[in-house]
Amino acid sequence: MAVCVTGFLAATGPANDHALREIARSIRFPDPSRLRESIRQGNVDILRAVHAAGPALVHTLLELGGGILPITHLLPAQTSHLPSLLFPTFSGFLPSMCLQDQNTGEIKTPSDSRMCQQANHVTAGVLLALAKLFQDALSTSALEFAESGTSIRTSISLVLVFYYLSFALHATPSTCNNLGVLLSTLNTTGSAVNEQGHQEWVDGKRLAHAYYQKGLEVDPHHPHLLANLGSLIKDQGRIDEALRLYEKAIELKPDFDIALANIGNTLKDHGRVRDSIPFYHRAVTANPNFADAICGLVSALGAVCDWRGRGSVNADQHLDLQGRLLPKSDATYIGWIDRLVGVCEKQIAAGYVYNVGAVRSHSTLEGWMALIQQCIGPSLSEGQRSRWVSHLRRFYSDFDRTEARVNEGGFIIRLVERLTRAVQQRWYIEVYGQKLHSDGGHIIVPIFNDVSAEAAAEYRRPTIPASMAIAPALSVLPFHTFTYPLSPRVTRLISHRIALYTSHTTLVQSWLPSHVYPPPTPSPKINIGYVSSDFNDHPLAHLMQSVFGFHDLERFNVFLYALVPSDGSSYRTKIEREAQHFMDVSAWTSQQIVEQIVRDGIQIRWCDYLLCDSTVCPPKSSAAEQWWRRSQGVEPRPETEDPSEAQRILNFDVDTDPESLSEDWMYTEKLIYMPHTFFVTDHKQTFGGVHDNNEVVDSVVVWQEEQIRRGHMRHEIFPDLSDDVIIFANFNQVIFATWLRILSQHPKSILWLLRFPGAGEEHLTRTAREWGGLEVAARVRFTDVAAKEEHIKRGRAVDLFLDTIECNAHTVAADILWSGTPILTWPQHKLKMCSRVGASIANATGFGDAMIVENLSEYEGRAISFARSVRYSTVPDSTGRYYRSGSGELVDLRRNLYLNRYRMPLFDTARWTRNIEKAYTEAWSRWVRGTEFMGSTEWIASGGGDSEESSVIWLRDDDPFFL
Repeated sequence: MAVCVTGFLAATGPANDHALREIARSIRFPDPSRLRESIRQGNVDILRAVHAAGPALVHTLLELGGGILPITHLLPAQTSHLPSLLFPTFSGFLPSMCLQDQNTGEIKTPSDSRMCQQANHVTAGVLLALAKLFQDALSTSALEFAESGTSIRTSISLVLVFYYLSFALHATPSTCNNLGVLLSTLNTTGSAVNEQGHQEWVDGKRLAHAYYQKGLEVDPHHPHLLANLGSLIKDQGRIDEALRLYEKAIELKPDFDIALANIGNTLKDHGRVRDSIPFYHRAVTANPNFADAICGLVSALGAVCDWRGRGSVNADQHLDLQGRLLPKSDATYIGWIDRLVGVCEKQIAAGYVYNVGAVRSHSTLEGWMALIQQCIGPSLSEGQRSRWVSHLRRFYSDFDRTEARVNEGGFIIRLVERLTRAVQQRWYIEVYGQKLHSDGGHIIVPIFNDVSAEAAAEYRRPTIPASMAIAPALSVLPFHTFTYPLSPRVTRLISHRIALYTSHTTLVQSWLPSHVYPPPTPSPKINIGYVSSDFNDHPLAHLMQSVFGFHDLERFNVFLYALVPSDGSSYRTKIEREAQHFMDVSAWTSQQIVEQIVRDGIQIRWCDYLLCDSTVCPPKSSAAEQWWRRSQGVEPRPETEDPSEAQRILNFDVDTDPESLSEDWMYTEKLIYMPHTFFVTDHKQTFGGVHDNNEVVDSVVVWQEEQIRRGHMRHEIFPDLSDDVIIFANFNQVIFATWLRILSQHPKSILWLLRFPGAGEEHLTRTAREWGGLEVAARVRFTDVAAKEEHIKRGRAVDLFLDTIECNAHTVAADILWSGTPILTWPQHKLKMCSRVGASIANATGFGDAMIVENLSEYEGRAISFARSVRYSTVPDSTGRYYRSGSGELVDLRRNLYLNRYRMPLFDTARWTRNIEKAYTEAWSRWVRGTEFMGSTEWIASGGGDSEESSVIWLRDDDPFFL
C-alpha cells in the first residue's frame, strides 16, 4: 500500500486533486495541499502512516481504482527514488538493515555496502517472484490477498507495485524486460515526472520504451530487451530500426523464436513476403508450437502460392510436402493449414479461462439487476427482467467455463455495450420523445458541451470492472479466414474475440466521460457519418467515390472523417471535392475524433447492422433471423438442439451469444438487405468510355466497335495467339486443379494470371507442371499488374473470367463485368460471405443465371461448354474494314453484358445510394423507437408491423430497370 500511495502521488499532478484529498483524509494528513510535496521530499513516514490508516486507506485506494489499486505511471528515474521516499527515516536503506540506538533513538545506517547490496538483491528477487505469481493469475482474477482485512484482487496495478519496488532495489535487465512487457499492455494514460522534474502525460508504450532502454543500459546484449524494443519501434513506423534490433537479437540468440517471427511479420507486412518465409520457418523449427509463427508462415506461403506441405485441401484431398495432390487417406503428416486450424481452436478454448468469477466478484446478482434497471429504465418488462436474472444467475455457480464454452469476460463487455446503448437511447427519449426530426426546420442545440451534473449522474456510463484482464486477440485475423478451411463457429469467434479485445481496450480509456455520450439531436435532416482509412487510392475509394456526392442533401447531411492523410490521388481529390463535409482527422487522437462525431450529431454511425443482400448472406446465416423464423413457426426448431443453445439465442433480447456451439449460423449483427446487390461500384462515372449512354446509340454499331477494340487489345497483350484461342483468366492469383482440367479439355485455350505477387509465378508454374503436365503448364501465361485504367481496358481481352471459390473476386469481378467479360462463379459456402460475393455481383447484372453454378462439376462443365460455343469469323463493318466477329453462347452473353452495363443495377451508383438512404432512414427510425432489437419491450409493443417483422431491414427498389 505504501508503494502504491507513494508512487501514485509522486507521479500525479494537480489533475488528481480529488485523489490527493481522499488519500490525505485516509492517512489523517492535516494539509492535503502539502502531502504530495512532502512525500516527494521524504518528509512523511509513509510506512507508519499507511499502517495506522488500516482499512480506511485500502478502501480509498480501491475506490480510486474502480475496485483495484489505482494504476501508477512511473518512469525509471522516479522508480529508482522509491526507497528514499518509502524509507526516509532509514535514508533509503531497507529498515531491516538498520539499527536504532537504544538510548538516543538514532537510526544507524549500515556501513557494509556489499551486505546491503546482497539484501537488496534477495528482496528484489522475492518481489520479482511475487510479481510473476500475481501476473500469471491476471487472466482469471482468481488470486487475491488480504490487506487490513480487505481482499485485493489481482490486477496489472497490483503486479506493477511489486515490479516497481523490485526494480528500485535491484534494476536487473530481466526486471526491466518484464516491466516493459507488462506496461506495453496498458491502455491508459497518466501523469509522470521525467528526469528534468517536469510533469508529462505518458502511456504504457512510452513507459515500456523507457524501461527497455534502461535494461539495455545495464546489458546491451539482452536479446529479449532488443526484440521487445524493436516491436515498440516497429509500431511507431520505424521499420528499418526495428529490423536492426531484431537482427541483433537473433545474432545473440539464433533460435530466438519471437525475434525470428517478428522479422517475418515485419517483412511480410511491408510487401517483402518472399523474404519473410525463411524467418518463419526458422521460428517454427525453434518452437514447433509457436502460434504466431505458424499463422504467419501459412499466410506468407499462401500469398506466394507455395502449397507444398499445406495439408488439407478439402474433405477428400491433401497436399504433401512436395505439393502433390493426394487422397486424404494417404496423409502421413499434419500439414501447415491443419496446424493453423489447431492453433485457432486452442486459442479460442484458452480464452474461456480469462476473467472467470468476474461477474460474482464485481457485484451481487441484485447489484447487477439494479444496474440493468437503472440503465434501461421503466421500459424493462417482467419478461426481460426474468431473462436477465437467468443470464446472470449462472455466473454465481461453480462450473467449468471451458467445458460449457462460456466467455464470462465477453459477456460483461457485451452487457456494458448493450447497457450503454440503452442509456443513450433512454436519454434521447426523455429529452426529445420519439421525434425523428426537428419540427419546421428548427435546429435543436446539441447538449454535448453542456452536460449538467444532474444529467451526468442520471445517464452514467456503465463501466467494465477494473479487475478484468484484457484477453489477448487471436493469432489469425478475420481477413485471413477468407481463404482458410475453418468452421463457421471458429470463423465467427475469430472476429468476435478481436472485437472484444478492441471494445475492452477502448472502454477502459481514461478520457471517456463518466456519463454516456449525449445522443444525437433531432434535426431537419439525418446526419450520416463515414469513418475510414481508405479515402485514398484503395478499392473502397475506387468503388464508393461518387456515393458521397450522390447523397440527397435535401434529406441528409454527410460527414466524412479520414483517418489517414491524403495520398494526392485523383480518388482522394474527388471525394474531398464532392463530400458535403470532409475532415482529415489523421493527426487527431481517438478522443478528438469521437468527440467531433458526437458534436456533429451523427445519427447513422452504429455498426450493428451488416450491409448485405440475400445472396451473400442468406437469411439462415443470421442467428436472430433463425430465432424469428422459429418463433413464428416458419421453421421448426431442431429436435437435437441443446436447451442451453436456445438460451444463448435469447441472450440480450435476441442478441445472440457468438460463443454458441452452433455451426448453423454466422452473423449476430442485424442485417440490411439491399436489393440487387450490396456491392457498390463507380465504373459508370469513372470509366464511361466512348458512349455515355448506350440507349441513344445504335447497339449494332456499339457492339461492332467493341469487338474491334477487343481484338486490338487481345493482340496487344498476346500477339502470338490465334483468334480461336480462348482466354480464361483470373486476376486474384489462385490456381487449383479444376482450372488445369479445363485447360486440358480445351486445347485451344490459355489461363491468364497476374504476377501478384511476382514471387507466385514460379510456384504456380511448378504446380501446373506437376498437376497438369508440361503441355498444359505452357498454356498458363503471366503478365504484370497494370494501372487501374489499363487494367479495366485489358479486361475486354478475356473470354471468360474463372472466379475463385473460397474467396470470390470482389472489385476485380466488377472490373471484369464492366468490360463485358462474363464471369463464372460458384457460391460454395452457405455461411461464408466472401465466397458468395461473385454470385451477388453476377445477379445484379440481370444475367446471373448464366454465370452462377451450384457445384464444382458444373463449374468445370460450364466453362468447357462456353469455350466450345465460341466461333469467330472475319466480317466487314459499315466502312468496309474487316474485323473479328464472334458468335455462340459465350459471345452472346458478353454482348448482353456490354450493351446493358449502363442499365443494370450493378453499375447504377445513384440507384444504390438511393437504396442505402432508405436503410439509413429505417435504421434511425428503429433506434429512436427502440425497436432495433427483437424481444425488447418496444419491439414487442410494436406488434411486429410490416417494417419490423424481424430485425432485418428489407429494402425494395421502387425504380424499374429494363435490359
